[in-house]
Amino acid sequence: MLFRRRTKKPVSAVIRDFLWPSTGWGRYLTYLRHRVGRISGTPHNIALGLACGAAMSFSPFLGSHLVMAALIAWLLGGSIVGSAIGTLVGNPWTFPIMWISEYRLGTWILGSAHMAHEPTADSFRVMMEHPLDALLPIFWPLTVGSIPLAILGGLVMYWPARGIVAEYQIKRAEKLKKKREQKNMNSGERLAS
Repeated sequence: MLFRRRTKKPVSAVIRDFLWPSTGWGRYLTYLRHRVGRISGTPHNIALGLACGAAMSFSPFLGSHLVMAALIAWLLGGSIVGSAIGTLVGNPWTFPIMWISEYRLGTWILGSAHMAHEPTADSFRVMMEHPLDALLPIFWPLTVGSIPLAILGGLVMYWPARGIVAEYQIKRAEKLKKKREQKNMNSGERLAS
């Protein structure tokens, strides 16, 4: 392949870069800002896609975040690429915080009767014999608690993203216009000589 590494990265380096980018968080976030700003579409469409991705990151249905975010973005007329980038809100650093918040909010909404019981010595055996019975007391509050947090997360993502994308697109259009004007001026000088 044209852009493939000569020597493969060890698995430990891939995992380390996934958890902590080797270029640093600042450069990684700058790259994401440029990537989001260059998505084709209006600032509203892109921000809506990002908001859908961020909202779906709160879902306890791991493994389906990308598909659900793309489907909702498509239904609402948002950017599907933006929705994929928006799902980065859910990552190994934020999932524990999200899950604890969702569980606590879900148990508060449902009442303490739905709170999972403290683990006992027999809990592991029950979990192995009847996994659905063991996970349902945790999963239901997670699902209920994720809905208001997903809505809040989507709203919190939409407004700043819309402003940032609009500003980025305006600056990029001005820069491209200056380049075209400079190119036309240079070609006009060549024709005159």
